[in-house]
Amino acid sequence: MKIGIILVLFILLVIVVQTFYWENDYDDNGSSSITGTQTFTIKNNTSQYRLRFSSRTGPGNLPENPNIYPNSSGEFVVRTSGVSPVNVTVRYNIYDLSNINVGYFTFIIEASDVLGFTKLDHPNIRTPEGVTVFAFAKTVSVTA
Repeated sequence: MKIGIILVLFILLVIVVQTFYWENDYDDNGSSSITGTQTFTIKNNTSQYRLRFSSRTGPGNLPENPNIYPNSSGEFVVRTSGVSPVNVTVRYNIYDLSNINVGYFTFIIEASDVLGFTKLDHPNIRTPEGVTVFAFAKTVSVTA
């Protein structure tokens, strides 16, 4: 009879431990750490405007060069963590050749270790007349 009670108590203990045991996902096993990067291109296809990095939210690296001069391009690197997508919102200001801020645009990056794409944040775009911003795949282009 004693062995039966001990067996029942042991089974209950196993059930309680499995029910209330919580494993920390942020331990040193690397399960939640950065596992890769995705690189995105920002193209300035204008001859009279300079693009300047303004801000970002999310796991994006700061660009090596914050300025993208006319008829050139820059890169923006996003840190990824497996197949779960991360979101990064990026803003660039637009300056004319006199160094006057004449607009801005914001785009959203969604990336994982496997896929990455960009889309424009349409409410947060103000460009000079004749300037168009568009996003396709891993590229954001500004044209005039």
